[in-house]
Amino acid sequence: NHRARAEGGANPNDPHQRRYAEGQALYFRECRPWERASLVIDNHDLAAPFVVHHVERLEGPPGGRLDALVAESEAEGLRFVRRLVEEWASGVNRFDGSGETLLVARQGGQIVGVCGLNVDPYAGAPRIGRVRHLYVRRSVRRLGVGRALLQEVLQAARGPFDRLRLRTENPAATALYEALGFHPAAD
Repeated sequence: NHRARAEGGANPNDPHQRRYAEGQALYFRECRPWERASLVIDNHDLAAPFVVHHVERLEGPPGGRLDALVAESEAEGLRFVRRLVEEWASGVNRFDGSGETLLVARQGGQIVGVCGLNVDPYAGAPRIGRVRHLYVRRSVRRLGVGRALLQEVLQAARGPFDRLRLRTENPAATALYEALGFHPAAD
């Protein structure tokens, strides 16, 4: 790890450095969620404390709470986070139907990700849900935030929905969705 390299080698008394030197270090470790989806990242390699991503339902209008996500997504050429905020403000979609929810992931009190679950407006059947607006800030991508959000969405969908759909053109997102059991739809 970085400390070991800076100090000229692994300290045999430090179990983490010893595991690293032996090629056994685990950089990211997902803990089992109990009441809410949580992810703990072992950052000893960076000489940093544990970072916790906490997933919770967003209560009330997103308003300015999603401004950082809107700005970053638009800088990437994506408009769906802004559309989420605008649709909430206009009343078109407030994620308040039966089985619906809007979740955010927080790190250090800051919102770093968002994902919603709606009745699929294109399916014409109330028991088909749609995963909507998954977005994770660049600084925390590939750290399990998107997975934690999706796992919580899947948990929320149990009962109200028989089937979930989504749409993506992002290869990294496709890999994540497929790892969680989604597959290309025939219809």
